[in-house]
Amino acid sequence: LIRAKKEWGDGLRGLALSTAQYSLLQIEDSEQKQMDWRPQLLVLVNLEAYQDVQNNKLMHFANQLKKGRGLTIVAAVMNGNLLHEKDRKAAELLKAVNIIALELY
Repeated sequence: LIRAKKEWGDGLRGLALSTAQYSLLQIEDSEQKQMDWRPQLLVLVNLEAYQDVQNNKLMHFANQLKKGRGLTIVAAVMNGNLLHEKDRKAAELLKAVNIIALELY
């Protein structure tokens, strides 16, 4: 006599799937306004090309995209060793970019 293998599954998984199915079925087909949505932008800056940070059009454009809402992160990738004087000054400039970007918004 060979018995068939029975797979009953996990009770908690079944409950979770049932809850998910119920939640999906409760969503209305009508279009809803996204009032709580906040954009999050990442602006990568070339430090050599944007020495005049206060007049940086890229940051102003990012601010216009957000319409005064959400989060903007300004970052730059630097090559080098922070133990060297030139690279340390570039890191200080990057800090200044971040401070000015905060003041713009």
